[in-house]
Amino acid sequence: MEYDLDDILDKITFFATLKTMDDKVVEYGTATLSTVNRSIDFESEFVPIFTIGTPLKLVRTQDGTEVQLFTGETYLSSQTLLRLVSLQDEVLPGAASAIPCDIAMEGTGKGITQSSRKPMRKFMNFLICNDLPREKSFPIAINSICLSNLTFTCKENIEEGERLYIDTSYPIILKDMPVTVNKVLIFGNDDSCGYKCSIDELSGRNFEKLSTMLERESYQRLKIFRSNPFSPEKEDS
Repeated sequence: MEYDLDDILDKITFFATLKTMDDKVVEYGTATLSTVNRSIDFESEFVPIFTIGTPLKLVRTQDGTEVQLFTGETYLSSQTLLRLVSLQDEVLPGAASAIPCDIAMEGTGKGITQSSRKPMRKFMNFLICNDLPREKSFPIAINSICLSNLTFTCKENIEEGERLYIDTSYPIILKDMPVTVNKVLIFGNDDSCGYKCSIDELSGRNFEKLSTMLERESYQRLKIFRSNPFSPEKEDS
């Protein structure tokens, strides 16, 4: 059997929630989008029968978060398959927090170097503190980020559970953003390691800068039917 490569590449499959136009949940299942045909197929163990032409919603989800909305008209309806046509789509705010954005962002990591030895005993009212915890600062390269987590690489040895503060200057300015290292990622044979971190707190200017950038990037990556092109705001410093 021969397959049309363009047809295969056209298909996008994801978890989705079927809803009525007044946002009543009908069923959970899997959706397959055809960008060429501007249609979407929804499959589940049981799908209610809808009259041809009935307008419905399909909401794309990522780890339980709603990230993209598709609206269309019923073209085919059976107990296991529903097809909507004449689609329109909308990127939802949840995309910025649920779908990491691949990016090249240089920055600085700051933390505390823990002592491997106990400090010397008190001698003549003086305490030798050379081995006490001290601040450390090192360059990092952030390669993926969303509102809840990020990954970066660096040459510093960092342990899981360690807390750091992140600064960046381009493409956006972030100051003292607290993160916790959740997982160490090993890359190849070089002396760099990758680290996956949760963002512990995001507020003020950090939230404004990062959310604005991620909303723009989410739109550019996910938006399919561009009837109203996004006009990104100019980033200030």
